[in-house]
Amino acid sequence: MTILKGGKSDKVPLSKLNKTQLGMGIKIELEHTKDKRIAKKIAADHLAEQYLKGKKQDYYTRLKKMEKSFVNIKRKIKKGKKW
Repeated sequence: MTILKGGKSDKVPLSKLNKTQLGMGIKIELEHTKDKRIAKKIAADHLAEQYLKGKKQDYYTRLKKMEKSFVNIKRKIKKGKKW
């Protein structure tokens, strides 16, 4: 994948990346670019970083959980509650 040179995914074959997470990642990264190839490269870089560290490839699952928590905190603050 050479649409963008550099990044962790240059060192990892796509076959080693979690396909579910990659699909989630492409959708999320398309919020920042209209080019699907760039979105795929960015998502692959995030997952490749986890792969190279020997960690579970769950970047986008964790991102979704974090975003959900943030929305809940904002909602509580709006209602004047402590979070």
